[in-house]
Amino acid sequence: MFRLLLASLALLAYMPAVVSAETVEMTRHRDWQVVEDRAGRCLAVTTVGLRAADSGLITVALLPGDGTAAATMSARVPLGAALDAPLAYSYRTGATATGLAWQSCDETTCLAVAALDGAEISRLERAREVFFAFRPRPGVTPLIVPVSLMGLTRAWADVQACR
Repeated sequence: MFRLLLASLALLAYMPAVVSAETVEMTRHRDWQVVEDRAGRCLAVTTVGLRAADSGLITVALLPGDGTAAATMSARVPLGAALDAPLAYSYRTGATATGLAWQSCDETTCLAVAALDGAEISRLERAREVFFAFRPRPGVTPLIVPVSLMGLTRAWADVQACR
């Protein structure tokens, strides 16, 4: 758990630098993008939104792990999400879910992270989509959001080559 906390703190510091408009190069692989900063740090990212432009409902990112994990997965959802309920994903509705731990919120989003092993990365690469579930507000029915994994295999290969 301590290592996950350290990984999430590193992610919080890492994400703004990689996603900064001044330092970013992006490559698209179907539904996923590889974002690289000028220092050569990369992550794979996808966003699912509503029909309105820039209405990010969930942004999922994968970045290289810290040595004890193959990768760190992060998910950002809009501010207001019920933090007393888990954010999790599964490969089909009703299946056993993998949870992400809530880390922090800023003025617009809340962040959850999980450490993934190599077997889980392989499972993600073989799947077509996963379903993320979270409560957008306390006391409401969980929202289930399908997230496409099309392009993840190539995006993750690019992230690995980035190191």
